[in-house]
Amino acid sequence: MNTNQGQVDKGSMIVIAILLVIAYPVLQIIVALLVAVVAAILQIEMTELGLIASTIFLTILTLSVFVGMERANAYGSVGFKPIQISGKKTSILVGTVLFALLAFGYAYDTFVETDGQPETEALIIMAGDSLGSLSSILLLMCIVVFAPVIEEIIFRGYLQTALEQKIGSIMALIVSSFVFAAAHFDLDTMPILFVAGLTFGYIFQRTKSIYPAMLLHATNNGISSGILIFAPELYHERYTAFINWL
Repeated sequence: MNTNQGQVDKGSMIVIAILLVIAYPVLQIIVALLVAVVAAILQIEMTELGLIASTIFLTILTLSVFVGMERANAYGSVGFKPIQISGKKTSILVGTVLFALLAFGYAYDTFVETDGQPETEALIIMAGDSLGSLSSILLLMCIVVFAPVIEEIIFRGYLQTALEQKIGSIMALIVSSFVFAAAHFDLDTMPILFVAGLTFGYIFQRTKSIYPAMLLHATNNGISSGILIFAPELYHERYTAFINWL
């Protein structure tokens, strides 16, 4: 009986992973279109509103899946469990990977010209007069809190875990990172998004917990956002890749 239940759980995990990964970009497109219509009618800036709305929709989607999983007590299957290595090792690992990730981002943008994503454009606006507005605060929460949590649940917790059961840990890491990069719809920054996915996924595999990956993702977004908002002089017009792996 336990064996059969385990098989059902694995099958459900794969189905949920596929549905979430498909829903992620589809919802972004649908919400972007709806927001564009609303923004045109109300004659307002849609950059911040679009990101906030899409993140809220993705949050609702993921939480809905969690509600369905609660009865099966399956939270641990997507990484919501204690870290399997010591706190010291986790801190060193996350700190080292974060430094390498930021360094790679800066080096990449030094040689590759990128146009920037809507998040970057919105943050540049926030660096001006609108920094203290409610929409800007919500935008920062989406970038630094909600987006890292939701994306780690979808791409590491569900997708990478499901793939590991079918193709092994190494291929699962590579494939899930590629899907993570592709889901952002930005060819210019796909390489750096792919590397970011590899680092988040590697942390997830090493610690056997989704919490360090969420922390790394959120810290990366927070540092990148903080520099762009409070020290924009550190950025050349081309230096936008830091924020493009959101």
